[in-house]
Amino acid sequence: MVVCDDVEMRITDVIRGQDHLSNTHKQILLYEAMGATPPRFAHLPLINAPDRTKLSKRKHGEVVSVTTYRDRGFLPEAFRNFLALLGWSAGDDREFYSTDELVRAFSLEGIGRSNAILNFSETDPRQWTDRKAFFLNQQYMAKMPLAELLPRVEAVLRGAGLWDEAFAVGGTRLAWFEKTIDLIRARFVTLLDFADAGRAYLDDSFDMDPEAVDKNLKKEPHLKDWLKELGRRFETVSDFRAASAEAALRAYADELGVKAGVLINASRTAVTGRAVGPSLFEALEVIGQGRVVARLRKAGDLVRSEPT
Repeated sequence: MVVCDDVEMRITDVIRGQDHLSNTHKQILLYEAMGATPPRFAHLPLINAPDRTKLSKRKHGEVVSVTTYRDRGFLPEAFRNFLALLGWSAGDDREFYSTDELVRAFSLEGIGRSNAILNFSETDPRQWTDRKAFFLNQQYMAKMPLAELLPRVEAVLRGAGLWDEAFAVGGTRLAWFEKTIDLIRARFVTLLDFADAGRAYLDDSFDMDPEAVDKNLKKEPHLKDWLKELGRRFETVSDFRAASAEAALRAYADELGVKAGVLINASRTAVTGRAVGPSLFEALEVIGQGRVVARLRKAGDLVRSEPT
């Protein structure tokens, strides 16, 4: 049946996995028996799991499904780039390709002879797929034109109930939205991060990372008062921008006789719920003076009153 379909559709080239190699000679005989010219065949190495077994949906689940990557926030361009590098190379160490560049560079001669390995963990949800896939997706999101990224972020935010029509083209907060997304995207790995790690920039209901709280808020009991006072000082800044926020924080750290990093790290967690992110002071500017002050005051309640 396959041969009949190929003849009817005038297939000239067949590229498939090497597990079909054993069928090829039979199919060529069928072509010849039908008086048809056999197509050219190319058999590619397989993609294996970390244990070197053949990757399959039945055994390995969603990691082999293209829709899984779509639903978990991977860009199509980044995913194509990743798939191309599974067993293929242009002959150099380059990893980042646009789709057009892949089309120009790709050739069957660049495909390796050994089976490729998709490195993932079945027990660690943070490494549910290959690290290189995460890396390439992060690179694409960080480097792609902002105008191309924004509609994809919009779709994610709509799904999470975080979209505001004021962010849309012609909306009153479009400029703010563009600036904020451009600021936070460099550290994000998938589109879903904009609704998760980026939630604090868009809404007041966000989760505090327990590890960040333990590290940056609970180790220094004096932060209970320091953060509230920092919030008071921020409230008095007439032109609340990155530079003025930084000046106020560093001046207060000097008065206390502590390293500015103590207040910087604590403020980041208090305001964004995270231990890492873009420049704190640029983050404070886009989040806004009122929200920053309120969050610093609230975060004081997370600090231990007495040393442990």
